[in-house]
Amino acid sequence: MAEYKAIHGTTVSNRTSDPLAAGVAGATWATGGAMNTGKNRAYGTGTQTAALAAGGYAPSVTVNVEEYNGTSWSEQNNLPSGRGQGAAGGTQTAACLTGGQISDSTDEILLYNGTSFSTSPVTLNQARQNHAAAGTSTALLSFGGIYSPPVTYTGLTELFDGSSSTEENDLNVGRGELTGFGTSTAALAVGGDSPPASPNSALVESWNGTSWTEVNDLNTGRQQLAGSGSQTSGLVFGGEPPRTGKTEAWDGTSWTEVADLAVAVDENASSDQGGSVTALSFGGNSSITNTEEWTVPDVVIKTITTS
Repeated sequence: MAEYKAIHGTTVSNRTSDPLAAGVAGATWATGGAMNTGKNRAYGTGTQTAALAAGGYAPSVTVNVEEYNGTSWSEQNNLPSGRGQGAAGGTQTAACLTGGQISDSTDEILLYNGTSFSTSPVTLNQARQNHAAAGTSTALLSFGGIYSPPVTYTGLTELFDGSSSTEENDLNVGRGELTGFGTSTAALAVGGDSPPASPNSALVESWNGTSWTEVNDLNTGRQQLAGSGSQTSGLVFGGEPPRTGKTEAWDGTSWTEVADLAVAVDENASSDQGGSVTALSFGGNSSITNTEEWTVPDVVIKTITTS
């Protein structure tokens, strides 16, 4: 069990609120319950103990939906139609899926109520795939992605509020194959693919509810990665090329390399709300069933009084 020692009479908080938790000695990935259907490029959201995996490729496009309870995956009602390479946000009982690929890029938005999916009458303004999202089912920010013809790597940002999807200010650099997390007013856009200038981008941009600002880069540029957390405490993991288990923690200012995934993976999905304390990675390349849980050791609370 790890210990933090407080100074000047300050009490160290528990691991779920400790901003240093992402870098605590001994933090690592542990094997979780295997998915029933292996998939890559799935829509993923929720938390480590209440995650949702929908669609993806298994190896062809699938309608499969599964929920994770912290121990095992269980199959749920299928998507209206198979799709993958889109983005998701929200919780296991109130999720939102935007865009992706059906036969080509789609502008559809799907809503999940914990039992079944329905197609929203609202659509994205621009059909796209390989984009990212952050937020809830009624306040979801979708950003970046790829659409065609011609093949375009976009910085387009849209806010879905449950009744409309409104265009917002674009990313500074249009790209696809990126990851994102946070809220509709405080999000991060991380990594991606923006050829020819930046095919495996280390670029990170921060959203303040109005515009995107470039912040400190990843240590290792990559695409097809997954991420989880908030604008001030996050984790990104996996990606390629080459396929990697590399994991980096974000403290609101900079990135620190931490323990790798046990299995190198790209095209994986994640619960997007756990971040640097309780992230979950699932699925990925070659439609694997692998699930890994990011585990930070419990912290002993100590108080040191100084004169």
